[in-house]
Amino acid sequence: VHRIASLNAFVGCDHPDHAHQGQFFICRQCHAAIELERTAISDSILDSARSLGFRVEAQTVEVVGLCARCQTAP
Repeated sequence: VHRIASLNAFVGCDHPDHAHQGQFFICRQCHAAIELERTAISDSILDSARSLGFRVEAQTVEVVGLCARCQTAP
């Protein structure tokens, strides 16, 4: 289960078989939350944090926009 702060909601995990960081595309119209699992994104955040002397305890990336269905809706 992941917490989506911008929706003030929880969503089921698409990858429950292993630990990973939450990355989501969130539709501002229908509120769909599409989970990604890109280690390159997590690694980039960790590398940036390390170079700044910041210790990451948790990370969730939320990208808000319009899903494909809502883009084509009348």
